[in-house]
Amino acid sequence: GGFKGAFGSAFAGTMGNSNNFVLALNLKTDLPFRLPIGIPMKPYFDLGYFDDATTLGEGRPSSEQWLWSGGVAFEFFNGGLEFYFPIVNSQTLRNQYKEQANGSYLKTVSWSMRLRFSDPVKMVEDAAR
Repeated sequence: GGFKGAFGSAFAGTMGNSNNFVLALNLKTDLPFRLPIGIPMKPYFDLGYFDDATTLGEGRPSSEQWLWSGGVAFEFFNGGLEFYFPIVNSQTLRNQYKEQANGSYLKTVSWSMRLRFSDPVKMVEDAAR
């Protein structure tokens, strides 16, 4: 589903799994104004639905199959390094975070690193210069 949340092993087999389909919408945008000293902050929002057609999911209310989360992202190195700080979550995610993070907000923060590789021959040529 592409969520930016820090979902650990507590989620394995309990939520977001489907043997039918998963649908997600992930949004992130620039702010319409510049922050002081060039702070690279962007709001984000993730929305997802999973069809829990497993035996464990029988009778699961659809409200537990709709998940959403939003917050702020800090991007460095043109998006090469990102940190995600959730601010709002669906009730289902709040319950999972409460159980998983034991009240520690820092355990809900996630990060992402993208390594952008170009053509290997070009990389060797550039390194040789």
